[in-house]
Amino acid sequence: MAVLAFFFLVLTIGGLSSFQAWSILSGTQKIQEQGHHIQLTEAIHVTIHLLKECLALIQYVLWYFDAVSPAVDDHVQLHEFPRCDKSEKVTTGWC
Repeated sequence: MAVLAFFFLVLTIGGLSSFQAWSILSGTQKIQEQGHHIQLTEAIHVTIHLLKECLALIQYVLWYFDAVSPAVDDHVQLHEFPRCDKSEKVTTGWC
């Protein structure tokens, strides 16, 4: 009888140990799945952040050229040769 009780005790402890091992394995698999999900979410977040930074850079460049464009136009207009009539060209020889 004592041998039978000892056998059931060993069987019960082995069963509990197996259940705990299965529980740990199941939890590890869930953690790995969540880790993969977190990696995908992080990659998406980084991509969105990069796109926002690129758009901000494009907006800055467009703003810069829009702000500089009138100054460039003024500079070019200041250095253009004046137009002259044909009569001035005939009298002076050049314009």
